[in-house]
Amino acid sequence: MAKELSNLADLCHTHGRRHQADLLYKRSLTICVKALGPDHAEVAAVLENYADLLKATNRQSETDKVLARAG
Repeated sequence: MAKELSNLADLCHTHGRRHQADLLYKRSLTICVKALGPDHAEVAAVLENYADLLKATNRQSETDKVLARAG
């Protein structure tokens, strides 16, 4: 389910629905971390996509934190 939420977030981001994308990325991350652990590659992939959204919305300090977490 986490992968599907991440894919939906990607789609929302692409279509300018940034608030919805933000919520979906956060939900996907919560599920991924619980299911796979914080160091899993899938978690890093979602974090990188979420960082792209943050950067697009001029939230640079948050972008930096998310990218650091992604490794």
